[in-house]
Parts: sequence; C-alpha cells; structure tokens
Amino acid sequence: MVVRFFLDSNVIADYIIINLGINEEKQEILREDLKEIEKYLKQQWKDIKQHAIYSFLLLELLRRKKHFTHHKFFTSLLAVSEVASVIYEKYCIDQMYERRIPFKYWFKPDFEIKIPQKILERIRLSIIKFHMLYISRKIIQLAENIVIQEVTDIITNKKRDTHDAFLSAQAVFNGCDFFVTNDGRLIRKMKKYKNIEYIRPERAYRVLCK
Repeated sequence: MVVRFFLDSNVIADYIIINLGINEEKQEILREDLKEIEKYLKQQWKDIKQHAIYSFLLLELLRRKKHFTHHKFFTSLLAVSEVASVIYEKYCIDQMYERRIPFKYWFKPDFEIKIPQKILERIRLSIIKFHMLYISRKIIQLAENIVIQEVTDIITNKKRDTHDAFLSAQAVFNGCDFFVTNDGRLIRKMKKYKNIEYIRPERAYRVLCK
C-alpha cells in the first residue's frame, strides 16, 4: 500500500525561509544528520514556530532519501506559485512586529512594507531551486486535475476559500491520504475530508522516520 501526502504552500514556504537562514548563519550544519539539525534549530531558532522547523526537516528528509517505496508526495503549481505570497506575508508581519506598529494598523495601506530587491531575488532563486531539487527530480509530483464540483462542495460545506478548496480538491483527485499544512484553521475546519486527514508537518516527519 502506498501512502500519499499533499504538501501545502506554507510548508514549502517555511522550508525555504529556514533554508535561507541556515545558509546565512551556519551552512555546514546541513552536512549533519537530521537529529543534529533538529537540535540546532530548536536551540538557535527559538523564536520560530516548531511546525516551521518540521516543515524544513520533512522536506530535507525527502531530499536526502529521494525515493520512498511506500510513500508518494504531491503538491501543485498553485501551491508553489503561492509560496512567494506566503513568504511576503511572513516578512511583513515580522517587520510590523519589529517596528512595534500596533496590530490594528497592520492591514492599513499606509503601512505597506516593501521587501528590498536583494531579498526578493533570493526568494525567487530559492523557489526556482526548490522546483529543480524536488519537482524536476520527481521527489515531489505535481498533482493534476480537479473536479470542479469538489471545489464547490468544499467552499460551500466547509466554508473554505477558493485557494484551500482548490488544493484540497487536487489532493482528493490524486488519492492522497494526508494533507500536510501549517494552517491551523484549515486543520480544524477540514479535520478528515473524504479519507484525507489534515496534519502538521511534525506528524508527517515522524511517520516517515519510522
């Protein structure tokens, strides 16, 4: 039996963010085993949420092992395309926090945050690198097709936005067992939908490490 996982855009985004940070701070840690990397991230990156750390460990495990006999991994072009937007939102939130701007002003147009061109270029190259490492090598497959009725059902019955509904419908169409995401609201709303369980990256990582 093959177990299938679908990776949400926020999982990929967290992987890229941590990968960029490690390459800046301590690139040699990437030569260590995953337990050492996990220990390093938890000690040195205390401000980052734990589920982001496991997004990185999960994708690093996939990159290192490359071939899983009883597991398959999917994402979609929509999810990969959404990564830049997720990273931008995280960057803006960090900047608002650092500047001590009151929360009530975070979504006002007067406080628009612009990412420096140098950082934008690094993000762009990181997304290209992700595609080359994972998609081109077929470590992660691109999910194909959806059933429009499925999208409609998720929007109306589960009250999810079009983006979540589209990705969930792709996971259904491709026979996935797990939808891996860092979106707590999506996990709470969807729980288990048509045999797909919505889980955090840590659980997926622990399953694959067994």
